[in-house]
Amino acid sequence: MRHHERDKELALSLLREALDETRGLDRRAFVKKLGQVAAGSAILGSFMGMAGSAGAQTRTVTTMNWGGSFQEAMIGAFIAPFEKNYPGVKVQYLTPYNFAKLVAAHQAKAQEVDTLTLASIDMLRGQEAGMFQPLDWSKIDKTKLSEQQYTTLPNTISSLTLSDVMVFNKKKWPSGNHPKSWADFWDVKKFPGPRALERQANKAIPIALMADGMDPKDPKFYPLDVDRAFKKLNEIKPHIKKWFTQGGEQQQMVENEEVDLLLMWNGRAADSILKNKAPYEIVWNQALYTGILQGWAILTGAKNPDDAHKLLDFVGRAEPQAAFARLIYYGPANLKAYDLLEPAFGKLMPSHPDNVKVAHQYDYRWLSSNLTEITRKFEAWLTA
Repeated sequence: MRHHERDKELALSLLREALDETRGLDRRAFVKKLGQVAAGSAILGSFMGMAGSAGAQTRTVTTMNWGGSFQEAMIGAFIAPFEKNYPGVKVQYLTPYNFAKLVAAHQAKAQEVDTLTLASIDMLRGQEAGMFQPLDWSKIDKTKLSEQQYTTLPNTISSLTLSDVMVFNKKKWPSGNHPKSWADFWDVKKFPGPRALERQANKAIPIALMADGMDPKDPKFYPLDVDRAFKKLNEIKPHIKKWFTQGGEQQQMVENEEVDLLLMWNGRAADSILKNKAPYEIVWNQALYTGILQGWAILTGAKNPDDAHKLLDFVGRAEPQAAFARLIYYGPANLKAYDLLEPAFGKLMPSHPDNVKVAHQYDYRWLSSNLTEITRKFEAWLTA
């Protein structure tokens, strides 16, 4: 076995040890244990900010993604262990995630990013635009993946599951009489208070239709009735304190109690609630569920596709995916990761059957074909 393969197996075994010995314990206990097992290892080093010595690193793999707690989890579960496995490689992490910049670079044939995990709808748009190189499966061990990870979309490896959820302030509504649906979110008389939504047409329009009484499980939900949605959005527009664009903004709003109701990415919500003690609660009913259409790809024109393949061979495996879930509460796409997680913990995941049962799953193929037009209408409406 080559040296880096031996190192990789050691890193994976250390992740398994940390996961196994903290089953049923909170995130803090997992982070502490991960630091303990890493402290005695030349492979992982110390946790959370654990890069290898710059002198040993001669090649760079560039990735782009969100900052804040998402970045911390990416580094802790994926990047730091990978860098220690391959001491000649450094991962450059760019923020914030910006698909438009990736498209512009692709069109200019001046791509600066080698690989990243793309937001759901951007996977389809990127594929359609020819932005992903074919993956060389001789460099990625399929036997370590779940089949769904590499069959969902060509030239990608599914990385995680997530949902956009409604979150409410428990101080404002301490009893069971709290908002439980998007119709309740729109009901400013019964549930008064400042609100926030994400500045994304593909999220605002579906929740407006649910608020207007459409059944998210109805096969006729798509194609979206855009005109009907905007009529409903007119009702809530005066009550939206902020249309946010970044994950950190969501967490700041709940941790400072700036709004009583908002849409949040489920991982950001859980991070603020469980780690930072924000007095809020997640409503899984009518969550916007991405399914497993969120994944890693190597971009056309990547400057370092060889080391990007090495990174993808690592990040899709069960151990780092389970570690990522423990750090930020996004569900793994590799189903083998659930064997490393306590069953009760799985209920915090958007892909848990109970949560999927009440969620709305996007029709990304319709959204991919119509996103430009609905975004144009949404931005015009928002600034009118």
